[in-house]
Amino acid sequence: MNSKYLRTLEFDKIRSRLAAHAAFAASEALAHALEPSTDPAEIAQWQGETTEARALLDQHSEMGIGGARDVRPLTKNARIGALLAPTDLLEIRQTLLSARTLRRALGARGVVADSASAELARLRHDLSVTRARLLDRLQRFISASSNAKLIQEPIITQRDGRYVIPIRAEAKGKLQGIVHDTSASGATLFIEPLAVVEMGNRVRELERGEEREVERI
Repeated sequence: MNSKYLRTLEFDKIRSRLAAHAAFAASEALAHALEPSTDPAEIAQWQGETTEARALLDQHSEMGIGGARDVRPLTKNARIGALLAPTDLLEIRQTLLSARTLRRALGARGVVADSASAELARLRHDLSVTRARLLDRLQRFISASSNAKLIQEPIITQRDGRYVIPIRAEAKGKLQGIVHDTSASGATLFIEPLAVVEMGNRVRELERGEEREVERI
C-alpha cells in the first residue's frame, strides 16, 4: 500500500495504540511492524484470526502469555555458542513454561462452543471467574514485599494441574501450603499456599465438570 495513504490514515498511531497493549518486547515489535494487506484471501484470514482471538478472550479473559520474557537475545547468544548465565537460563525456562501452559489452554478450548448447552456455558463462566480470582490472589502474594525473602522466582506456574509458586527450600516452614514438586537441585519447592487450596479445588472441580459436559455433548 502507498506510504502516502498510510500517513494520511495515521497508521503509525494505530500501530502504536496496538503495541501499547503488548505484553512484552517481542510482541510490541511485531505490532509496530504490521503492514496492511491488499490480498483479499490474506485479509479474510487475518479477520478470521482476530475474530477467533476476541471470542477466546471474551470467554477466558484470564488467558495470556503469563511470565514469558523476550528471550530473542538469549537464543541468539546460544546459537553462536556464547555462555548463558544462570539467570538467562531461568528466563528461557519460564518462557517455555508459559508457552506450554498457553498451548495446553488453547488445545482444550474451542472444540465445543459454549452455546452447545446452558450447563457448559455456566461451567466455563464459573471456571473463568474462579481461575482469575485464584491467579489474582497468587499474584498479590508473590508481589507482596513481605514475601520477597520466601520466593525463589516471582512467577505462578502449574504442577499436576495445581497453581503453585516457587519458594526457597529454607522458607518451607514459613509458608503454610502443599508442596507439589521440588526442583532437581532441591533448592526450590513448588508450593500451593494454604490460603488458595480451596479455590484450587474449585478450579479442578469445574475443569472436571467441563470435561464431563463436553463428553456428554
